Amino acid sequence: MATEESVYDEPDFTLRKKRPAPLERDDEVFIDGFLQKLGRIFKSWKRRWFVLSGGKLYYYKNEACTRFGGEIYLERCESVSPLNASHLGAAFQIKSKSRTYVLVR
Repeated sequence: MATEESVYDEPDFTLRKKRPAPLERDDEVFIDGFLQKLGRIFKSWKRRWFVLSGGKLYYYKNEACTRFGGEIYLERCESVSPLNASHLGAAFQIKSKSRTYVLVR
């Protein structure tokens, strides 16, 4: 008997080489802007252009870039919560099964 695969078995973060089709039309973008992102390997802050569209949060090196660094599937995340770190300013974290993203405005 074959088992069904859950949509949650897919990774919550993927790397792609070019801008995805939903972002080619302005009416699909809910909100966009710059945020600081804490690096996954080298724990340094990186300024990235973020785009919220279709239940995913995409990020790019800058707003003119057509290649994006990654996407976060928000519907698969365990939680989104503010960080109580006054030295960071308006900071929040997005927790998934495989990673915690720390973002600062």
